[in-house]
Amino acid sequence: MERMIQFVAVVVVCTSIGIACEHYEVNRYLKWLLMALPAIVWVLRKHLTVEDQRQDLFKLYSEEHFNDAEFANIVQATRDPAKAKELGQSDQGKRLSEKLTRLMRESASDPQVQALAQARMQEVEDDLSALEQALP
Repeated sequence: MERMIQFVAVVVVCTSIGIACEHYEVNRYLKWLLMALPAIVWVLRKHLTVEDQRQDLFKLYSEEHFNDAEFANIVQATRDPAKAKELGQSDQGKRLSEKLTRLMRESASDPQVQALAQARMQEVEDDLSALEQALP
């Protein structure tokens, strides 16, 4: 008897969800999203490239900011989770983390970096708007 009540409850809930989806035309939005998703990913990859990210990281992790020993520790931590955990718990790791956080904040407040980020995001928004208008 208990299983039958559970089954009926599940049927009622699923039916309610189906009715709500029809009422709010969720299927239409899901269909649009499924059609648009590959194009959205393409737009993001077009404007937010791996090369851009590599260049941003290169600037951040330059010799100007980190000495050879610090950089070697960072590289080891990115390649070995155990080393990363060990470094994160050490005083040296905490200093590196604070230094990196400070550099990221300085970079984020740099007007040139902000202008570049704004230009990139505007390009993304423009392409996404054009894509939205092209879809039915």
